[in-house]
Amino acid sequence: MLFVSTQPVHALRVATLSPHATELVWFAGGGDQLVGVSAFSDFPESAINLPSIGDASAIDRERIISLDPELLVYWSNGIRPSDLAWLRNRGIALFASNPVTIDELVNELQSLAELLETEEPARKSIENIREKEKQLRALDRGIPVHMIHQLWRKPLIVLGKQDLLPQTLRLCGIENPVGIGGQASATVSREYLHAVRGDVILVAKEALFEPFNPHGLPVLRGDGNSMHRPTPRLLDAALDICGKVRNSRDLPGFRER
Repeated sequence: MLFVSTQPVHALRVATLSPHATELVWFAGGGDQLVGVSAFSDFPESAINLPSIGDASAIDRERIISLDPELLVYWSNGIRPSDLAWLRNRGIALFASNPVTIDELVNELQSLAELLETEEPARKSIENIREKEKQLRALDRGIPVHMIHQLWRKPLIVLGKQDLLPQTLRLCGIENPVGIGGQASATVSREYLHAVRGDVILVAKEALFEPFNPHGLPVLRGDGNSMHRPTPRLLDAALDICGKVRNSRDLPGFRER
């Protein structure tokens, strides 16, 4: 997380530059303070009616000037350096978000709540996160399940270990066998996936493709917006995925109940 400000900020006007940032502000209790959001912000539902200020490919500078936000929350891996420099020159307080662990997610919510003066609703969000964390641990059967998460087929893109979803799924015994270094995702070859040991493939239920599946593995589908955005809703997606794994007769460690 990076917060840039020339003085303490208690922001009454907040803008976001990624859909997950919009969600984070809402979960931190600042939904009423949002004045502008990124394209594709669809949660909470009220965000759909707010002015769009752009996305990772470009920002709408004129609209940002007209909205005059005191704080802008953005995805640290999803902004052009030139746009970031322009925002800094405007003197807007900036909050960079990219949580890849549950603790980092909690810390970002706490930091946002301090800036927004919304500690109480943020506390409730954090309590819900910690409760779902316990529920995920309770689903661990003690037998690892290796899950290959495919994001796209042409080109063949897979999710790596350095993302909040695989970190969260580890709580219930699901391991990501893809080795792509420190990258969150990467394009790989078919030969690579032939060699990776997997027990199941995960894709978004909204995906308009069938996964590359040379070994005939079981395929699970999850809600794409929830599991691909690093927000509290990701834990709901993880619980759904872990529950499906636990109840699948086709996966390692299935036990009759």
